[in-house]
Amino acid sequence: MARILVIDDNENIRETLTEILALHNYAVSSASNGEEALALIEQNRPDLIITDLIMPEKGGISVIREVGQKYPDIKIFAISGGWIGPKEQFLNTAKELGALRTFAKPVNWEELKNAVESELE
Repeated sequence: MARILVIDDNENIRETLTEILALHNYAVSSASNGEEALALIEQNRPDLIITDLIMPEKGGISVIREVGQKYPDIKIFAISGGWIGPKEQFLNTAKELGALRTFAKPVNWEELKNAVESELE
């Protein structure tokens, strides 16, 4: 069973995504920020990380950098609704740093689920 880590400071998004993926037979864990996520990765390395980009304590851009350096085999998707500036800018930066796929909020859950299935086949 593929392992997925969902990182988002928005509890509703984090819980919704976790529930959707769990219903499709993925082992899903979640974190509310990058610091918490990096600790979880050390304990149980996921096959895929889905991370928001703008979060307190440690954002998704930092997570993508650190995971890419330490665990280059972990696949990463990035999601963002923007904050300061256009979300496309953050998503482009995430892709440049190694995110395989990017999704703008509000996320199309079906599109994201299909991308997860495609990457974890």
